[in-house]
Amino acid sequence: MGTMMMRRRLIAGAAVGLALSASSIALMSSAARAETFTASTTCTNPYTAAQAGPSSFTFTVPAVIHVGKSVPVQLSFVFANSTGYSITDINSFSMSKATPVALTAGSQGGVANGAEKTVTLAGTWAPKATGKQTISAAGWTFNVVALGITIPVSCVFNSTPPSITRTVTPAPALALGAATVRPKGTVKVSGTNWAPSSSGTVSLCANAAGTGKCSVIGTAKTGASGKLTGSGTIPAGAAAGAHGIKVTVGSDAKSAGIYILGNRAISLSSTTVKVGGSVTVKGSGWDPRAKVKIQPLNKSHKAVGKAVVVTAGATGNFSAVITLRSTSITYVGAAEAARVLTIAGSAIGDRVMVRPLSALLGQGLGGGGDRTDAASTSAPPQVEGSSHLTGAPCLAVRPRTPGRRAGGGKYHTRSDRTRATSVTGRPSSSAWT
Repeated sequence: MGTMMMRRRLIAGAAVGLALSASSIALMSSAARAETFTASTTCTNPYTAAQAGPSSFTFTVPAVIHVGKSVPVQLSFVFANSTGYSITDINSFSMSKATPVALTAGSQGGVANGAEKTVTLAGTWAPKATGKQTISAAGWTFNVVALGITIPVSCVFNSTPPSITRTVTPAPALALGAATVRPKGTVKVSGTNWAPSSSGTVSLCANAAGTGKCSVIGTAKTGASGKLTGSGTIPAGAAAGAHGIKVTVGSDAKSAGIYILGNRAISLSSTTVKVGGSVTVKGSGWDPRAKVKIQPLNKSHKAVGKAVVVTAGATGNFSAVITLRSTSITYVGAAEAARVLTIAGSAIGDRVMVRPLSALLGQGLGGGGDRTDAASTSAPPQVEGSSHLTGAPCLAVRPRTPGRRAGGGKYHTRSDRTRATSVTGRPSSSAWT
């Protein structure tokens, strides 16, 4: 028993003789700031008298802290083994009364006699309020293990523990220049409360949360006040639909939703129409909130009858019902109302052709009235391609070509795919009149 107690006293007496190396360096990230303080401490154990402990400590805490965001807090000092024995382990470091978060460290491994080891106590802090916050050290405990003996050690500061202050700022804010964009278009980003005088990236992500696959499409930078500016270019092949724009500056990242518009397109719903009947025209890829004019047209692309004006939604979609009142209707066209209808190259999609009943009399349809059949498909037509216009987009729907007559006087239809047109693309002001 006497030999064991002597060993405890020898080891314990030496174990509390901690020192801070003059070349002590605290590990830190590029976003962190280290501050070193001198402070006297006293360490005790159950077996020996109190002895002086470490006298220098280094706090490492990020320079920029945002409310609600978790940040690391570290406090470092150097353990010097002058026991005359090899120490098997130093462990169970606990600074439970440090504020605003307790600091701890686990096993540090062995320390040879005469050697030193940097010990870093750490905690994670998520501030709940903005403004200046104080981060303070406090007394701590740890264990020394040598020769199969575990000796508990307690250390206290002889005066006010070292502390630092940080200003907690609001979370970074991100704003986009527009809620929608087209492929090859530019997205401008802006914001406040970012890390000052820094640079970062602008990325296009699979969703508004900024998760999933992201690709860098531009750059961003911040001024001395943390004001953010930057831009990115949407890739030509980006898929239409909802996406996210993510800005990353240092350890801060923020995302906002954006909708990528596709090519302007329209499709028709009806399979048969009477003269005076209606079809539903659905559109996608139009300018959000734009006025879109839906107009029946003859084969020369001149307006026939009354047009319908509809407002596209936030993602460029619309649905409108239009009445077909003339047998001369060959196309249904759409254009943003402030622009002149122009067709160039080839027409798009399917067209509706209204035929008078008189042309089919004697073919089994019955008699009388103005009823007509419209050749079309049984499913909503698919839009093909897009018009490249002088000054404005135009979409036209082209008719299915009537096929052979079936029993009962009804006609089967066959697909009439998009074909080149001889129209030159010259704007026609009369097209909307």
